[in-house]
Amino acid sequence: RFLAVEPLIFGRAAKGEVIRQASLRERWRVKQNGRLVFADGIGFDGALPDTPATLAGAGAMATVLLLSPEAEALVDGVRAIIGPHCGVSAWSGKLVARLAAGDGFGLRKTLVPLLGLLMGGVELPKVWSL
Repeated sequence: RFLAVEPLIFGRAAKGEVIRQASLRERWRVKQNGRLVFADGIGFDGALPDTPATLAGAGAMATVLLLSPEAEALVDGVRAIIGPHCGVSAWSGKLVARLAAGDGFGLRKTLVPLLGLLMGGVELPKVWSL
């Protein structure tokens, strides 16, 4: 069982920061027993993507990966938490969710219950409490 979360915040909303351009390259390679089981990449350069298929003007995003025999069974619960503007897929013991939110606090309000579900009810560390 493996759970990884990569939240990205594009500027601090409380400070009035607005990021109009950025460069991001991220590559995930996850191996299990020496065998590649998950690979993903995301990137952009210049203006932040602003279409419904990308960030749609969001100020924060996260990628969540769960490797677990229960991955496929959790999809409906994940969809109920993340809502219609985010996405989740599951196959062969892997679950990947992409979240977008207006700011870091909005992202956290979705991530905390999502991680609670994916961790099987294990209590999150105190610093994640809202």
